Amino acid sequence: MANYKVGDIIRLSRNFIGISQEELAFRAGLATETISRIESGKHKITAQTYKKIMNVLNYFPERNYAICSRRDMEIIEERKLLELAETKYEHDNQEYYINRIKEQIGDNVIDRQYVLRAEAMLKYGRDEKNSKMAIQELEQALRFTIKDWNFEEYKDKKYPYTYQELIILMNLSDVYSVAEQCEKALKMYDMVIKCLDSGYISGEDMEKFRLVVKRNMTITYEMMGKYELALRILEEVLEESIVLKYGTMISLALYDIAWNMKKINEINQCEKYPVEEINETLKQTYYIASAREDNRIRNLAEWLQNYDG
Repeated sequence: MANYKVGDIIRLSRNFIGISQEELAFRAGLATETISRIESGKHKITAQTYKKIMNVLNYFPERNYAICSRRDMEIIEERKLLELAETKYEHDNQEYYINRIKEQIGDNVIDRQYVLRAEAMLKYGRDEKNSKMAIQELEQALRFTIKDWNFEEYKDKKYPYTYQELIILMNLSDVYSVAEQCEKALKMYDMVIKCLDSGYISGEDMEKFRLVVKRNMTITYEMMGKYELALRILEEVLEESIVLKYGTMISLALYDIAWNMKKINEINQCEKYPVEEINETLKQTYYIASAREDNRIRNLAEWLQNYDG
């Protein structure tokens, strides 16, 4: 789960819409000193005060920086399994967990946003929707909680997105990348990374999510022919994944590292990266994927072992 710092969220939101602490306090019926202490983390905010402030900042008060509105541990576990299935492109499992989640959640804004995003990515992954249709649905999902969202207005500003909104942004980036709008995709990935680095959102799940974003970003660089840059980022992802013991990302990063090494050798028509090193990396990928019963990555490692351009 994500952990949020309410004071940072309010400060970033206030700065985004361009109002002072004094104006926020006046419009929310609070003392300026109270706003100052809340933003600095020195004042414990009540639900009533939070709602007043969120109304002024034009948020859905029920948005409250949760993934799903029901904080049921079973739903949280289902959500984690769904996101793992998305990372591994396991469409049947995605459909299964989406249906499980739909059985348990309500019909409010947050829940509908969650389901629309997940279903849009499932249908896109199955080629039931093209890039344009997927982008439209993902942007629609984002506007459930950020009514005026558009890329051009938000791209250069710091905004405290929720974890759920950050996932939508990452998905949008993924689709834009496949649609060969690589510069836009990279800008959106960067928006997500900056949010995760800004300090208002934390937790081990966020550290793992950050690695997913960085790894997906490297796919965009690969599409642009920037294999060396992709390789450097993947080496960082691998190192951080080992520290977090994030098995799925370890096998993905190892496979991607071997792929980029092969592509660099192919383009330069020389053995910049020894075949032995590439094969050893693929061997590690195969064993880790096998141990984790990740057939897709294991099969990819076998295929790449025999790939000769």
